[in-house]
Amino acid sequence: MLPYEMLTEGCRKVLTGSKPALILLLFTLRHYGEDGRSQSAECPGGEIIQDENSRERVCYLRPAGVPGTELMVAYGSSRLWRVYHDRYVLCGCRVAGAGWRCRGKSLSLNGGSLMLMEPGEMHCNTVVHKPADFKVLMIEPGLFKSAAKELGLSGTPHFGLKHVEDSRLLGALYRFSAAVEAGSSVLNQQSWFALCLRLFLGYAERTPSRLNATNAQHAVQCAKNYLRERFCEPVGLDELSLETGLSRFHLVHAFTRQVGLPPHAYQICMRIARGCTLLRAGIPVADIAMRLGFADQSHFARHFKRIWGTTPGDYVQARRKTSTVRTSWRAQVPGLSY
Repeated sequence: MLPYEMLTEGCRKVLTGSKPALILLLFTLRHYGEDGRSQSAECPGGEIIQDENSRERVCYLRPAGVPGTELMVAYGSSRLWRVYHDRYVLCGCRVAGAGWRCRGKSLSLNGGSLMLMEPGEMHCNTVVHKPADFKVLMIEPGLFKSAAKELGLSGTPHFGLKHVEDSRLLGALYRFSAAVEAGSSVLNQQSWFALCLRLFLGYAERTPSRLNATNAQHAVQCAKNYLRERFCEPVGLDELSLETGLSRFHLVHAFTRQVGLPPHAYQICMRIARGCTLLRAGIPVADIAMRLGFADQSHFARHFKRIWGTTPGDYVQARRKTSTVRTSWRAQVPGLSY
């Protein structure tokens, strides 16, 4: 009997008070779902515990700053994903509760989990306990192998582990995605991608080589000098790598470790410091934003508030009030001329 006929017959018998018919009706709804398609047919052994696909939001992004990559962002997904991967894949979940299979093994996926995939592999969700929020970074094999070579790995990277929990890697993935979603600078996108890829490759069966400390210090100093000279200009990670003689991935790691910030954040801080000087000189905010290489006034104001905790306008007003108080105080003290 077809699913629709089973439902019709079940409903008719339930109305006449038949308990076996009620069981049949519940089984049909459970097995076939509201659309009449078998839930388990989409993924053998699959099951949806909580079906909230109507709330699912999925989008795909292609980072302008990192050609050869693609991002997938998903919210509220209860889908039984069944995917063949032709690229290297890093999937990080902030919220999740699911079971999945890969390489013949059953694994659990929870909030904070990361999935590591290689080209030619397939994964299948077998059960979904609650809607998941996750982000997926897909990297073309050529780009991935080139990055591995820069980091001292020879041959094709291979991952013995498929599932890890690593707050640094998860954070780097989400920061990279946020930079792409916000349309941030090329240096910003490339810096977070480099950190993400370096941490990702840390799980390869042959880990990246370590960097000589002396070489790292010299390279970081060169990068800082280069950024100071061009703090208003768009600078790419490839450009910094060429200037310092260090690979992109080693450079970001060494720079962040020594300075406390990745290169793009360091450049933004220099721009904002210069912005304060210009604000004190009475230069209009719109002109400052243009001089310092920001997209517009709101872009400048957003970074200014993030770093200084106040808006450029409030900063100027506070200085004016301070100057007025200082002038009044001096006037009340005889002989005070400074």
